[in-house]
Amino acid sequence: MKRNKCKKCGRLLFKGEAKTIEIKCPKCGYIQNIQGDKQRDSQKRVDFLKRIV
Repeated sequence: MKRNKCKKCGRLLFKGEAKTIEIKCPKCGYIQNIQGDKQRDSQKRVDFLKRIV
């Protein structure tokens, strides 16, 4: 599971994956946008389609 930390203070914000999220650090108040790995998402789609066919 991927650990996502605040870019400013390093506090752990959440564990896991998200496509797109905007989150505010409760410690320092820094707001950051986190984008999921688009390459990984497209690979998951390809794997899914291979299983269907």
